[in-house]
Amino acid sequence: MALAFLFGALGGLIAEIIKRWDQFGSMEDDKFKALSTSVKVWAAIVFLVILGGLGGLFTYQQATKATWQFLFVSGAGMMLFVRNIVSAAAKHQPDHLGGEEGIGRGEKPKVAITLKDIFN
Repeated sequence: MALAFLFGALGGLIAEIIKRWDQFGSMEDDKFKALSTSVKVWAAIVFLVILGGLGGLFTYQQATKATWQFLFVSGAGMMLFVRNIVSAAAKHQPDHLGGEEGIGRGEKPKVAITLKDIFN
């Protein structure tokens, strides 16, 4: 049972690495720095990988013959399913522009992290 969770989590982790590689590769430096050091982003990554593990565990409990490949793909699928639901909900959230602390004082405003940045 623990192996089912681990294979599912591994599937979720690989899917998340590929998604973040694509996202971070086409991003401005300020936004990349803000996202890569954000606790919210890392918490979302951990949450999605755990969901992948739970997907593998659920598949293991429901399938009569669950191979490690099936558990791996089930974990990635569960993680991507939840990511797409949250991403669709985030698409309709208003955009928040940078922080307003530095406006008018000659300082560069901070980069705001939105739900779209975390899950898209």
